[in-house]
Amino acid sequence: MNEQTASKPFLPRRRWHIVVVAAVALPLAASVWLGASETGFRFLCAGLARISDGRLQIEAPEGRLLGDWRAQSVRWLDEAYDVELRRLQVSWTPRELLRGRLAIERIEADNLRIFSAPSSTPATMPDSLQLPLPVRIVRIVRIERLAVGALQSGKPDANPAILASNVEATLGSDGGKYRLDRLQARVGALELVADATLAANPPYDLKAAAVVSGNALDEPFRLDLRGSGLLAQLGVEGEVVAGVDADGGNAKAAGSLRALLTPFAERPLASLAMHFTGIDPAVFAPDVPHALLDIDAMLQSKSADGSAVSGELSVSNQRAGALDRQRIPVERMQTGLDWQDGRLAFPDLTLALSGGGWLKGRGAVVDRRLELDLDAHAVDARALHGDLLPTRLAGSFRAQLGSERQNFDLKLRDAQYAIDARANVADEAVEVARLHLSTGDARLSAQGRLALTGEKRFTAQGELRNFDPARFFKTKSPLRSLFNADLAASGALGPALELALTFNLRDSRLGAQKLGGKGVIDLRGQHLRKIDVDLDAAGNRLNAVGAFGRPGDLLRLRLQAPRLETIGLVGLAGDARADIVVGGTAENLEFSGELQSEQLRLAESLVSRGLSFHGQLAVGSQGRLRGQLRCTACEMPVQGIPALAVDLDVEGVRSQHRLAGLLGLAEEQDRRRELRFALDGGLKAQSAHGTGAASSISWNGVLSELTLGSREAANTEPLLRLTAAAPLSLGRSNIAFGPATFDGLVGDLRIEQLALDKGEWQTAGRWQRIRPQALLAEFPSLHSGLTALSAANPQPLVLSGEWAFALDGRPTTLPVGRMVVTRESGDLIFGNLALGLSEARVQANLGEGRLVAKGLLRGERLGEISADFAAPSARGPDGGIAALIDPAAAWTGRLQASVPDVGWLGALIGEGWQTAGNLHGEMRLGGTPAQPQLSGEWRGDALALRALDLGMRLERGKALVEITPERLLLRELAFDSEFAPLPAALKLDQNIDAASLTGKPGRVEASGELAFATAAKGGDARLNVRLDRLGVVQKSDQWIALSGDGELRVGEQTLDVGGKLRVDAGLWSLAEAGRPRLSDDVVIRQTQTAAGKSQVARRLRLDIEAALGRSVHFRGAGVESRLAGQIRVRSDDAGLPRASGSIRTVDGRFDAYGQKLGIQRGIINFQGAIDNPGLNILAVRENLPVEAGVEVTGTAQRPSIRLVSTPDVPDTEKLSWLVLGHAPEQQGAADGGVLLAAARTILGGQDGGVLRQLQRGLGIDEFGVSTGEIGGYANQPTSRVASSSGFSGSQTVSGQIVSVGKRLSSNALLSYEQSLNTSDSIVKLTVNLNRRFSVVGRAGSESALDFFWHYRFGK
Repeated sequence: MNEQTASKPFLPRRRWHIVVVAAVALPLAASVWLGASETGFRFLCAGLARISDGRLQIEAPEGRLLGDWRAQSVRWLDEAYDVELRRLQVSWTPRELLRGRLAIERIEADNLRIFSAPSSTPATMPDSLQLPLPVRIVRIVRIERLAVGALQSGKPDANPAILASNVEATLGSDGGKYRLDRLQARVGALELVADATLAANPPYDLKAAAVVSGNALDEPFRLDLRGSGLLAQLGVEGEVVAGVDADGGNAKAAGSLRALLTPFAERPLASLAMHFTGIDPAVFAPDVPHALLDIDAMLQSKSADGSAVSGELSVSNQRAGALDRQRIPVERMQTGLDWQDGRLAFPDLTLALSGGGWLKGRGAVVDRRLELDLDAHAVDARALHGDLLPTRLAGSFRAQLGSERQNFDLKLRDAQYAIDARANVADEAVEVARLHLSTGDARLSAQGRLALTGEKRFTAQGELRNFDPARFFKTKSPLRSLFNADLAASGALGPALELALTFNLRDSRLGAQKLGGKGVIDLRGQHLRKIDVDLDAAGNRLNAVGAFGRPGDLLRLRLQAPRLETIGLVGLAGDARADIVVGGTAENLEFSGELQSEQLRLAESLVSRGLSFHGQLAVGSQGRLRGQLRCTACEMPVQGIPALAVDLDVEGVRSQHRLAGLLGLAEEQDRRRELRFALDGGLKAQSAHGTGAASSISWNGVLSELTLGSREAANTEPLLRLTAAAPLSLGRSNIAFGPATFDGLVGDLRIEQLALDKGEWQTAGRWQRIRPQALLAEFPSLHSGLTALSAANPQPLVLSGEWAFALDGRPTTLPVGRMVVTRESGDLIFGNLALGLSEARVQANLGEGRLVAKGLLRGERLGEISADFAAPSARGPDGGIAALIDPAAAWTGRLQASVPDVGWLGALIGEGWQTAGNLHGEMRLGGTPAQPQLSGEWRGDALALRALDLGMRLERGKALVEITPERLLLRELAFDSEFAPLPAALKLDQNIDAASLTGKPGRVEASGELAFATAAKGGDARLNVRLDRLGVVQKSDQWIALSGDGELRVGEQTLDVGGKLRVDAGLWSLAEAGRPRLSDDVVIRQTQTAAGKSQVARRLRLDIEAALGRSVHFRGAGVESRLAGQIRVRSDDAGLPRASGSIRTVDGRFDAYGQKLGIQRGIINFQGAIDNPGLNILAVRENLPVEAGVEVTGTAQRPSIRLVSTPDVPDTEKLSWLVLGHAPEQQGAADGGVLLAAARTILGGQDGGVLRQLQRGLGIDEFGVSTGEIGGYANQPTSRVASSSGFSGSQTVSGQIVSVGKRLSSNALLSYEQSLNTSDSIVKLTVNLNRRFSVVGRAGSESALDFFWHYRFGK
């Protein structure tokens, strides 16, 4: 009993333990099943969807909850939001939950779409953002697209806006603060980088920073934003720069903004202040005119809840102008802003227009409709558009611009003009209720309607009364016209044009010529059902009567225009006579007619002389076809076609005929190139598919003859010649030509295919024996600059190649195909050096949106040069190709060279230069076309550079150039300078140690760099040069060795040249006098081509010091001396360079009149402008009882010259001792002329002086000593020795003439001339009839009467 009693509670106790275990194990097992198995994960996702009533939708889940998992789509959908992640992948670490935090290693998704329903209720700030445990998301990657849009009636927007792509970020939270680190995303063409922190508890402190940069509309762009404050009130500041050097501060556009954001208020924007400068709206919309806008805006909330906002907006345009100049004719706009109760008002809107006019009034945006009520004052129409006349219009402008209806009402007038217009756009149609334009008795009135949908049917009525366009518009024609007309039109714009037009032109005139006519036109698609037009313009008459487009229709056109220029249309001139009849349809045309014109000009489209045409085409396949076109000279300037002589003949029937033609091109006055061709074939009507009705016409046949002649008459071979008939087919939308073979001077050419079918072009072919040398000889303007292809090349280059391309004809596609050019034989020469080419090949492939090119050159002297290049094409929004090379995509390239002999480069430097040595290296191309990056290295060894004209020889050179993405570095450039033998004068110079000067070669070294970032703008570059006895000139009569240091710096706006130089030794001998030279009044002008002009204007800044040393010798102009001294030249681009220092002579002699004068003092001082140094020179004839000489003081521009002597004697005696070497009382009969010549030479350049006193004492007006011959041509001196204008270069009295003259009147001179070395003499009378024409009579050793006409060139 007790045992039974004791055992009864045991079983329930066991069952209780089982229940407990089951209660714990079953949920645990369920949790393991849900978290560790894919089946459980799918079950969990389905349960979440049921629990959320379908709001949460997870499509195709895979993986495990307690591991990595993914889903095809995760979407949340309710009344306010539709958020979806496509192809979501999550990788997280569940064990981190045991440490009290959630760790997500990676989140990936292809697309994130967020749609929100519009709501007028402000968002509510959350009570807390704190999470139950810390969260760390290591990385979000590959969110390819982030799109946002509106949710309307539960349906997402079909075209959401792509907000960002390629989003990456790191997120984290420690429970009290959220962190967003290194957010990176692509926003359109721009890159976004941002960081932010947000407190998890009120008041939610928020700090953020973001940078948006990249290329916007092909311009560098950067926006820096900073935000700080609270989540409910966030202050934002930012700066934006855009333009060529946005990173450097000199931006095309720049601006700043400050804002206060209140996202939980009724208006999320509490205040805003913006300032932008340099904005050009044409950058954002190419169809918009250009402007340069400065924008200032200020908004401020007027109420605590942000429901009312007020502010100001000001816009100034620094480049205002007329619309025809692609400018915006508004100089300034200013308005207040008032935003309250859903209404944005502009209470005081003012627009200042170009030309001094303005608009004032008010505006508002109500219910998504803009309403404007403006008053106009002093509006100048010419300032708005250059083709209009000046006005001072005033009146009103009213407009209501809504999404469904727009109304316009304009009333303006001034003392001359009146405009009254009213129009509206509604019900998918534009209706002009009235349009009146008038001035005086001239009036234009019109009204009409155009449907914007369907067939776009329209109606229009209008009238002109005494209407003269010149009274309303600026016209180029001087003719004043008067039009009185009524017109009415109706029809439809599409899909086939319909037009019913009637007009009546009466009591009108063009200038003084009468103008009249009337007409009826009825057009339905391609069927001109009726036309009856008769026009008479200034005696030029056009008549068109009939119909066209259906079988049996006939249309006759008659034109009698003897004087087209009287019509008054710009560019229309000449005469024309025509009588043409056309019938049938476009596919089965019947035609007969003729056209004659002696001279005709249709603006720039056609300029002809001697034009005539007559032809006939009958219906049916056997209908006769004949015609003839002749034109003495036909030119089409717009198409670039020069004047051609045209001769065309066609004969046969419609189905089989022959067209023969001759085109002659006069390239030069005595040269003419002719093109002869002939086609044999016929016209054929093509039926529309499935209808049997003719829909188009085509021509099928062969090109049986084509010959393009050579410009050289001696060439028996033509430039191009067709060797056999080639098939040719021409249709409305298709062309097929080939195969065709050609030969001639261009080589052998075979066109396998040239076809157009359904808008797609295809061409393929090959060429052989292409001789560029012979081909370029046909075009001298091209051949002259290509010395490598000179006709003197004994082994001309011969090329071959092939091509194959296809193009579908769409504007957004590029050709697909390849082209190869290879060398067959021959060589290139530079100067007299051949490259020794053995292989040359260039290949380009274009396809799959990518351009790939390769090239190879190999030769005995050239070595091997190879290059390759690859770049993707740019794609447009529709997926088509927008550009051959995408400026924003990465490209690659490489250039490699190993040149064993660079001797051929000498001819490229210039005549008289020689080069030698070897060069090898590599250059790589990376980056993008918008921001290219170069890298590589180039080395040169055993280099030599020789200037034969100067005798300079630089040998044993080395060069090292390093290229990095940022800059080009000239690491090393060094040469040994070889010396020529020392001239005798330098060998005898005791100051020169020949062994140390020329015992070993001189040296020149250079290094520098060029920064690529600023190279396009003209800087920044640096070059340093060091010279050690550089033999600059090494000739027997000119020998100079230099040492020193120099630096050249190129900035964006400056060119700095500095250095310190020393002449180690030098000899400079001037050539003997007597060489031909141009007169001082001859100015040589050289035209610089556009390519040669510098694109960057720089200021030159000099700072150069030069020391002459102790061994510089000078010979020339009668002077032999050693020079010494030092000079410093400086310039800041404020005029001529300024110099300081001096140059002096040492042991100098001066030869004059057969005597050697000792230069006792010869100093040139520089203390200012380099072209006006101070002079201090004394030259004396020594070792005589009276040592006489010349002293020169003053400046180079105003020298002062006087005779000096020791002891001091009168000037006439000084001159005698200086020239003759004895006193005046010892003079012979011929000594007077010599003294006079010397006096002129030495003293003639002064204002007055001794010579002038002699002239006054003798009572003569003209006195001169010149070199020439009595009785020579016109008795004009061949060179001037001495005159009142100054010195000359003559040094002796041999062949000299002394002339003395007395003026008889202001234009008559009587003179006597006596030869100093012969007995010849003449008396001469010169009469100047005017400033250019004179008469000269001579008697004596020769008697004659001469007439002279003088003309002066230059200034």
